[in-house]
Amino acid sequence: MILFLLTLACNQPESTEVPVLEIQKQKESNTSELDAPKKTTEQPPEETHSTRTTPFISEVMIMPTKVEKFRGEWVELYNPTKSPIDLSEYSLHSKDDTGFTFEKGSTIPPESTFLLAVRKSATGNGGLPKVDFVYNHNVLKVLGTDWLEIKKGETVIDRWEFAREDFNKGISLQRDAKGKTCPATTSYGEGDIGSPGLFTECIAK
Repeated sequence: MILFLLTLACNQPESTEVPVLEIQKQKESNTSELDAPKKTTEQPPEETHSTRTTPFISEVMIMPTKVEKFRGEWVELYNPTKSPIDLSEYSLHSKDDTGFTFEKGSTIPPESTFLLAVRKSATGNGGLPKVDFVYNHNVLKVLGTDWLEIKKGETVIDRWEFAREDFNKGISLQRDAKGKTCPATTSYGEGDIGSPGLFTECIAK
C-alpha cells in the first residue's frame, strides 16, 4: 500500500511557476494597450480658390462698343468669403476722382459678385444683367490708364492698376482672387464681351 502511494505521488505532473517579473511585464503591456489613444484619420482643411478675406475688384469694362462709352462702363466686385459683406463701410475710388462710399443696405452675398454701372436700364448700359449699384460717372471714371481701389475707412484693401494696352475695345478684363488677369471670352447683352455678374477664374495657358 505504501509502495502504491509513493508510485502515485511520483507520477503527478509538476506545476509550472511563472516568474513574478514576467507577470508584472504582462500587466504593464495590457495597461499600455488600454491607455494608448486610438489613431484617427485627420481630415485635410477645406481648400478654397482664395485666401482673401475682403472684397476685391474682379472685372472691369472701360471701352464698350455697343453704347456710348461712359454709359457702358461697369465694375464688378467679388466676395470670396462664406459670409455676406456689408459694403456700407467701404468706398470705391479711381485715379484723380473723388470716388464714393456705398449706401447702407449694399451687401455682397457669400461667394458672389456685386455689379456697379453708370446706367441701371439694360437698354442704356449695353444689356447688362441686374445692376446692384448705380454710381455717378462724375465721381468715378475708369480711364484707359488708370487704377481702381477699394477702401475700408482710410485703409486700402484692394488696388488694381491697369494700362490701356491691357484692354481691347468691347472686351472686359477679368481678375481672379490670386490677382491674375485675362480678357473675357463670352458675350453679353447687346454683343460686347464680358461676364458681368459671373465671377470667372483666369486659367493659366
